[in-house]
Amino acid sequence: MDYRESKFESYDNKNIKNDKTKLAKLIDSRVSNSANKGQHYPKLSKKSSAYYKMFQEIYHLKCAYCGVNTAIQPTSMFEIDHYVNKMQEKLSDGVSVHHIKNIVFACRKCNQAKKDFDVNTGSNTCCECLHPDNEVLPVVFERKENYSIEIKPEYSDCKLVNEFYEKMDFSNRLRKLDYLLLNLYTMRELPEFKMRKNLINNLLVELITTRNQQV
Repeated sequence: MDYRESKFESYDNKNIKNDKTKLAKLIDSRVSNSANKGQHYPKLSKKSSAYYKMFQEIYHLKCAYCGVNTAIQPTSMFEIDHYVNKMQEKLSDGVSVHHIKNIVFACRKCNQAKKDFDVNTGSNTCCECLHPDNEVLPVVFERKENYSIEIKPEYSDCKLVNEFYEKMDFSNRLRKLDYLLLNLYTMRELPEFKMRKNLINNLLVELITTRNQQV
């Protein structure tokens, strides 16, 4: 099970890369200056743009790192993250760090926590595992019964994974609360909870208000 998904949702993330490639082609097709092709970040980072809306839809309106969605945290609390730090200017294949393949949709907490973290240190295997688009984050991290995010045993000795876990502050108690909220948000739409929808909504609003007062 993907630790970023509630117990009541399941998304197919296999098309994320393809959908991003299509969006990149659309953006580049509208850029007249060839030097600006592949420089997708400036277009995607404008929250008022159609590109931003399309980009967040690709990620199902959820943070690529922790899974919290825009219903729990408003869009203003989400940002566009450079997976490989933008200070590095180029990726290992020579492509600009502003290319869409190096950009992910993230909540502000995750983006600000990650900030200048260098994902290029350590082994290539670890580096690839940390990229949200590679479908392996759920292999590295898991959600426990108490809603905490933990490193899976087989990756417990990976230095980069441990450093990433600490840098992202995955052990913070708000991660548990966000997961509870995510579960409440998704369960309220299920037929079996129809009679309790108002109760769930009231609880959800109260908890979200309490949560955002602590941030």
